[in-house]
Amino acid sequence: MFQQLLNGFLVCANPIVLLQIAIGVGWGIIGGAIPGISPSIAIVLALPFTYHMEPSTAIILLGGVYTGACYGSSIPAILIGTPGAPASAATVDDGYILGKKGLGLEALGVSLLVGVAGGLIGTLILCVFVIPLGKIALSFGAPEYFAVSVLGLTIVASVGGGSMIKSVISVIIGLAVATIGLDTFSGVPRFTMGIAVLSDGIDDVSAMIGLFAV
Repeated sequence: MFQQLLNGFLVCANPIVLLQIAIGVGWGIIGGAIPGISPSIAIVLALPFTYHMEPSTAIILLGGVYTGACYGSSIPAILIGTPGAPASAATVDDGYILGKKGLGLEALGVSLLVGVAGGLIGTLILCVFVIPLGKIALSFGAPEYFAVSVLGLTIVASVGGGSMIKSVISVIIGLAVATIGLDTFSGVPRFTMGIAVLSDGIDDVSAMIGLFAV
């Protein structure tokens, strides 16, 4: 593993690769700062520019776009109270308050430092546990996915604060929105009201960002 990490650092030491990283991070910050353009969409928009690159260089560029977008999404969360991506939803709680107090630059700096530290620590942990976690993921079947789904629904009660009714209503609304679109097994349209666009369902990211904006 250490040899692979060393090879990766050697590839990144190339000045051209460093320039591409800077470009990728710059575009990621711009894309993440625009509400509605999530890190995944920023990567998709940058993908055509990687067709003629070396595979390793293209992956590094797209990685820079992703990390830049993750930080960029905290900019509107702190300045206007609307996260650029769902990952920055928690940033609104404290960051927007600091922004209204005139401490927006300090909040952005803290977000950057914490993001870099978390990214580095998370990457090291991933390098150590990626193989064991991969084996566990491959062993997942229908019962395990059902159990994870039930866990996700029940854990809402613990994060919903003191109001159980609000938590239950939120879960019901989320399940109702998720049923819109074509049925996975039968292909029958559900709650589309004859609108062709709703056949694909409602995008989770768009729904969450719209809800936070409201």
